[in-house]
Amino acid sequence: MRIAQLAPLAESVPPKLYGGTERVVAWLVDELVKLGHDVTLFASGDSRTTGKLHPVWPRALRLGRKGADPGAANAMLLEAIAKRARDFDVIHAHIDWLQLPLLSRLGVPFMTTMHGRLAWVARTGSAIPRGWFRVDLRSSASAASGCEVDGNDPARIAVGAVAPLL
Repeated sequence: MRIAQLAPLAESVPPKLYGGTERVVAWLVDELVKLGHDVTLFASGDSRTTGKLHPVWPRALRLGRKGADPGAANAMLLEAIAKRARDFDVIHAHIDWLQLPLLSRLGVPFMTTMHGRLAWVARTGSAIPRGWFRVDLRSSASAASGCEVDGNDPARIAVGAVAPLL
């Protein structure tokens, strides 16, 4: 399968210092490549990967040139995936919500893994266009807390430290 992985541009993949999301993306790409998938990582130019690297910004924003505009960097990331979307069977984004308006219009299957807090999803409610989110409660709960959802009351399971499963 031809898979595009979109990484945050704040840190390189894998990160040189802290970068939990970027570390997870690096491990995911490595494992997908081991399984025989054709994986392209859209990330900062100082990233290293066992897949193919499509650098969209010269260096990770946090360690790069002072004053670099993260908005411009993220615009370049979105432009890069827009140009190459048809090269992939699926696009997997790890950049929270920024790509959703674009990816929902490209005609290529996509998924987004939200690595941060999800409380904003509940607060925005009906402002989020239908079809953008299909939350997998089982993986959300087990990934964040290690507990199994089956046989438990979802209202009593906390995802992460503070966000209750709604």
